[in-house]
Amino acid sequence: MKAEIVPVATGEKWVGSGVRSFKSVIRELISTASNELVMTVYVLTSSDIVNDLQKALERGISVEIYLYAEGIEKENDKVQTIIRLQDEYEYLHIYKIQNDMLHAKVLVADGVKVISGSANFTLSGMTKNYELGFLVSDPDIAMKILTLIKRLKSK
Repeated sequence: MKAEIVPVATGEKWVGSGVRSFKSVIRELISTASNELVMTVYVLTSSDIVNDLQKALERGISVEIYLYAEGIEKENDKVQTIIRLQDEYEYLHIYKIQNDMLHAKVLVADGVKVISGSANFTLSGMTKNYELGFLVSDPDIAMKILTLIKRLKSK
């Protein structure tokens, strides 16, 4: 299978003409996941993303979130909401990455689709800044990315 690669971006001069927006792609991946979501997060302040993740959990989707620990030291209400959801959903796993900088912004849906790029999971990162990344649809690439992400558990 040949990988399908689609550019994603934010910024009014970049989105359009075959370039999809980070926000719409991320929200679509979360809302259409049928089995599993795995994500790495440097900063999380987007209410939409948190709400979408909660809806995915309500549908029974397994969610793993790798959070940069220093980014959550200044815990905001969105991060607190996600952390509290662990009490309600046994298939939500949050890994706090400490002593290392976790700057990757990645979301893998169902071991098939990967979105990765410079955009943080914030309002500015999803809509206002000029950010660039790619949506890749390929199970082999997705599995390689998942393997890398899951290595963070042993830190």
